[in-house]
Amino acid sequence: GGPVRQLRGFDKVFVRAAGTETVEFELTRRDLSVWDTVRQKWRLKKGGKYVVEVGGSSRDLPLKGTVEI
Repeated sequence: GGPVRQLRGFDKVFVRAAGTETVEFELTRRDLSVWDTVRQKWRLKKGGKYVVEVGGSSRDLPLKGTVEI
């Protein structure tokens, strides 16, 4: 019942050609929650699996992983 994608962390990082960089973001319980209009509170989605996508823009997300809580 939530949006298809939600932006939760971003940073502009320069990566040299053929290079790598490590970027870390902390996600809170509220970052993974959606607003329940009936109960008037934040709720985690059922199932506890979340897809995390990483890329240069919202239209270019080549890296994808799953987080389970």
